[in-house]
Amino acid sequence: MDIIDKLKEKYNYSEELCVFLEKAIPAILSYYGEDKLDLLEKTLLDTEIHLQEKNEKTKDYLNEYFDTDKEWKIPTIATAFQHREIFEEDNTYHSKSIIYVRKTNINEEIDLENKNTQSIIIHEICHAIKTKNELEEKNGLIVNKTGLCEEKYYIDETGEIKESGEDKLGLEEALNTHAEEKIMSIMNNEDYKTNTYSHLLEALDYLLEDKELEKLFIEGQFTDSTEWIDYLGDDYNKIVDGFDSILSVYYLPTSIIINKEKRQEAIAKRDQDKQELIDIAKKRNKEKSISEMIDSNEETKTNHKEL
Repeated sequence: MDIIDKLKEKYNYSEELCVFLEKAIPAILSYYGEDKLDLLEKTLLDTEIHLQEKNEKTKDYLNEYFDTDKEWKIPTIATAFQHREIFEEDNTYHSKSIIYVRKTNINEEIDLENKNTQSIIIHEICHAIKTKNELEEKNGLIVNKTGLCEEKYYIDETGEIKESGEDKLGLEEALNTHAEEKIMSIMNNEDYKTNTYSHLLEALDYLLEDKELEKLFIEGQFTDSTEWIDYLGDDYNKIVDGFDSILSVYYLPTSIIINKEKRQEAIAKRDQDKQELIDIAKKRNKEKSISEMIDSNEETKTNHKEL
């Protein structure tokens, strides 16, 4: 039984969703590597892709799916999201995941042939495949690693697990959106550009001119490798903080959005952070190019001496 048959049997997926996944899976493996096949299959089998149904309230479905009873803080701009719920059982921490796709128009069915819909599902699958299975405990916190991002949780006085914060989320979202574009381009045999996180991508494009860095980023997303941090050196904090700052502008509270002066300040800060990231990347790329040129010249001199 192949993966599509297994998914259809387990989750009763529609024919349309199965057709989409038949195209998406090879494209994801083409980008991340065939060695990720087992990981991708396990992720898809452990994570339901749920398309919001007519008259369905998102929080009601999530509470039923995770057997919880809580209010859910879901950004209004999120047309789809991947969530991993952490819970304790027999003194051990476990988790359960979902990819939830919301309707953009409550009166219309979700169109899986629409490229924007395909793109957001690809984006969330890319998050899911990079979510580490094992939960860790660090400094009294529970840590859930998704790509380069570390989501942290604490246990309050009532024993409930609460979110504590996230590290490196901006950079991870930028890299995940970059992967989304590349996978969509592979899947549809044409160049694809997403309409989300454009400011993150603009800064990231300059960084990824360094292909060695891109390789180290991907390695860090799927393993515990921190070589990418060493590679960034003194630029690490500025780069991570810059991407986090840009991302925060996409999720401004209503109180700032409706205040023209504060909104303009936030946008100006975003543009400043983006330019600083671009300047850092350009400087790094120039230095790397000069270094490679010097190495090439030294190698040429050595070869001439040997002749």
